[in-house]
Formats: sequence, C-alpha cells, structure tokens
Amino acid sequence: MTVERSPKSNEISEHHKPGFNAVAIFCAGIKKTHSGWVPTNYQDKDTKGMLGGGIRIAAAVELYCNGVANTFLFSGGGNKKTQIQYPEGTEIPIEASIYRDRFLRIIELKREEAQRRKLQGLEYDKRLDALTPPVVLTEDTSNNTASGAENIIAIAKRHNWQTLLVASSTLHIERASLLVDFYQRASENDADSITIQYASAEEICRFFNKGIYESAIFHFTDTKANPDARLRQLNERQGVADFSGGVYNPNEQV
Repeated sequence: MTVERSPKSNEISEHHKPGFNAVAIFCAGIKKTHSGWVPTNYQDKDTKGMLGGGIRIAAAVELYCNGVANTFLFSGGGNKKTQIQYPEGTEIPIEASIYRDRFLRIIELKREEAQRRKLQGLEYDKRLDALTPPVVLTEDTSNNTASGAENIIAIAKRHNWQTLLVASSTLHIERASLLVDFYQRASENDADSITIQYASAEEICRFFNKGIYESAIFHFTDTKANPDARLRQLNERQGVADFSGGVYNPNEQV
C-alpha cells in the first residue's frame, strides 16, 4: 500500500491532478429542514462538536469539475447522534443518499447555467463540456468513521480501484486516514494493493476556488474563536491519541 498525506494548501499536489479511479467522501450528518433532509453545514454540531458536511460536497464538486475523478463514493449510513436529535420514531434517511443527491443536483445546476450562458453567447464554464456524467456510489451501512473506513476499503477492492483519494474535513481527516490505513493493512495482499491519498475538503476548495470558500472556512473553522470547532478539534485529537495508544474504540459513535 502507498499512503500519501495531503501537502500544504499552497502547494501543487498530486491530489489535484486527474487520474484517480475514485474519490471517497466521509459524510458528516444530516438535518431536517422545512424542505426536507439536507447535509449539515458549519453551523451545525453534535455532541462531539462542529459538523460541516457541506464543505465536503463542495470539495467533491470541485474535484469532479476539474477532472480529478469521475467516480465518487459517499460514505455514511447513519448514527445515534443524529437519531437522538429527533423524536422517537422519526424516519431518518441514509446520510450517503442525501449527500449523493445534493452532489448531483449541484452539478446539474452548473450544467444548466453553463448551457444557458453558452446559448446567450456569454462566457461559461467550459470544463463541463469535456466531462461525462459522474458515477456515484453510496456506502450506506456504516454508523461511524471506523465502520465507514472499513467499508470504503471493501468497496474499493470490490471495484478493483488502484488509486483512491479520501477526503474529509480538516479537523476529521487525520483520524479518518488512520482508520482507512488500518483496514487497508488488515485486508491487503500484493494482488489488490491500492494507492491511497488523503486531502482536506477545505484545502481542495481553497486550491480550486479560494475566493468563494475562504471567508466561510476561515470564520467557522477558527478553533480559537469558534467553540464548536474547538470541541471537534479536541475530540479528534483524542481519537488520534487513542488510536496511537492502542485503546481506540471502533464502536464509538464518532
């Protein structure tokens, strides 16, 4: 197995270049609104701190539009942290399905806008002309990062992917990468080795379109100013420390 860490956001990196067989995105919870169930954003939180699924979808869209990959896997079945926020008996949909639908809808809107501007003789996003529709898979049985990591590896092997980019939020990606690495090593043999790279969703968005995302990223992920971000950081650091110390609980709802 080859494992490559994400470089600093101001460096040209391999995870910004085309050629990955697939991109795997960890979901980060969903919420119920007047218009239905949607991914969480930076203003949402659970018992472990800030969530922010929206930036992960934005990163997936940027990777697709820039031709980095055409196959995307959204990982997330559901968890007790979401269930306890709603009355007993509430039917909660599969997280990965909600993220998939939002991802596809954003791409659909981008294509519609590009086509409208093209017909009007205006400048439009020409990147979409060369792209085929994305292939989108869902991993819908996991209930935490550990089970998601295990299932991502199983799906990658089932599809014979040779290269995989795993993306999540800046605060989550270190722990997620440790777990993906662990399950890759546990199932690896020379015949089905996968080259895995890791990237922060925030780094991806900054690299491709810094002007659009920078303000929100800076405002909400500042762990000194945002107590929810700080709580998430503390819990993620504890998870990394537990893993390194050999006491990580893979059944914990995080």
